[in-house]
Amino acid sequence: MTQSRNAETQRVAKCTRLTNLLLFLGARPRGATADDIRSQVGGYAEAGQTDEAFQRQLRRDRADLARMGFPIAMTRETADTPTLYQLDTRREQRGNATLDVKDSSLLRLCAQSALDDPSFPLRGELARALGKLHVQTGSGYGTEQAGTQPGAAPDERVVGIVANAIRSGGALAFAYEGASAAPSQRRAVTLRIFSYLGALYVHAYDIDKRACRKFRLERISDEPIELAAPAEVMEEALSHMADRLVVLPFQMGSGRLEGVIRLDADLGERAMRLTEGSGSLEPVEGGWMWRVPVADPGRLARWVVESGPGIRIVEPQEARDILLEGLRTAAKAGE
Repeated sequence: MTQSRNAETQRVAKCTRLTNLLLFLGARPRGATADDIRSQVGGYAEAGQTDEAFQRQLRRDRADLARMGFPIAMTRETADTPTLYQLDTRREQRGNATLDVKDSSLLRLCAQSALDDPSFPLRGELARALGKLHVQTGSGYGTEQAGTQPGAAPDERVVGIVANAIRSGGALAFAYEGASAAPSQRRAVTLRIFSYLGALYVHAYDIDKRACRKFRLERISDEPIELAAPAEVMEEALSHMADRLVVLPFQMGSGRLEGVIRLDADLGERAMRLTEGSGSLEPVEGGWMWRVPVADPGRLARWVVESGPGIRIVEPQEARDILLEGLRTAAKAGE
């Protein structure tokens, strides 16, 4: 069971990495170097690989994307300039793309993750598209639900303006609707667009808060306006270009709680992978104590169930209560 779960985790991480690579190159029509990809694309930047391992992974990912109909070309102007990777957008390259068993399996897993996430904005469209490809999702989210109203998708104009700001290295002013707060005016230097749990986000440096924030693109309510930022602000913003973008499921949302989680020693090296580098991990007798930011206690409880055993919530109490109630419900259902 553990091996199956680990394999699934690696596949989902690959789906995210491939999506982030496409978004990254799509926003850079002139291309990007291997060093740019390695330091700035989520999934590569956090891997800590040797040069050879990174090059092998990038070759495999290019081959997978080419089979899916998204070839990435390699160009080099002169012998003295670095090789550039560019997304080949010619339509004829994608016209007759076919899915082999590996592609179909990867797509099915990615689709399952997106369809199980209520925040994914295009669940109906995804279900219909997968039906045309004869890909079974296994979630029961099929034809009878495909006609329901999906969540809001990001405005194409907003996405375009944000992408242009990233290319030009500029700042934007925009109205942002938080998960629970009233819309607020934000000023930010946009750094990178990335995909997480079926939604698009922009990693940006908030000029007023003097800190990096992740803004969900569909919650930018007005068309962003370009603005000039002082040189020192731009310098500080660009220093965060390679920030870690991995966000754990229970860290998405507007809540700000401190989580304290006990990880048993039996988890071994898996404990390090579970934490994804977030928070602080302190050794204690019989395991580790993990202190990590939590936005959604319910998702934390679900994450513990899916990632356990050997994981116990110490704080917040709300997450402990949700977990306990869920276990009681499951026990009654099994009687």
